[in-house]
Amino acid sequence: MGFFSSSKPQVTYTEFQKVKRELHSKGWSEHDLDTLEKQASGHLHEEGWNKGIDRKELEKMVKGLDKKTYDYGVSHKQVKEAGEALKKRL
Repeated sequence: MGFFSSSKPQVTYTEFQKVKRELHSKGWSEHDLDTLEKQASGHLHEEGWNKGIDRKELEKMVKGLDKKTYDYGVSHKQVKEAGEALKKRL
């Protein structure tokens, strides 16, 4: 681990946008993509070198979405698909 940077793998904002495009090509609606981005926005817009979604944050986000699929208007299949697409970017 570097002194001024993190060596933890993280999904950056740029990588997240690529995941959104990938999911859109698989038929995700804009509403579903916005829901996913809202859940990730706190991690993507953090200050400093810790900016991005690390593995622990990703797992917590996916579990949270999976527990409340009805509230967020997404399916369990979509949550799994999003989790897999984001894990590829770590």
